[in-house]
Amino acid sequence: MTGDLAQSGAMKQGCPTMTLPYAPEAISAAAERACLEHHLESAFVGSVMAYMSEDEDTWPSCCGSGCEPCVLSLESAARRALILLEKGQV
Repeated sequence: MTGDLAQSGAMKQGCPTMTLPYAPEAISAAAERACLEHHLESAFVGSVMAYMSEDEDTWPSCCGSGCEPCVLSLESAARRALILLEKGQV
């Protein structure tokens, strides 16, 4: 994983991060595909990648204010990207 990912928004806030055992290109491809599948704009690929490198227990909860995209959408895309990586589908 690149240093940019390690310095994602979550890391800057002090959240623990994980090192994913995949090539940076595969992580990026999985995040891009997951965003596409979840109808998220490509501008959110970086956010999805940041979630992928964080422990799920540290992910924020939905605030209920109707944000777009909701953190739940970003988290869902991150989970999907991790599944794609685990199954070798990227």
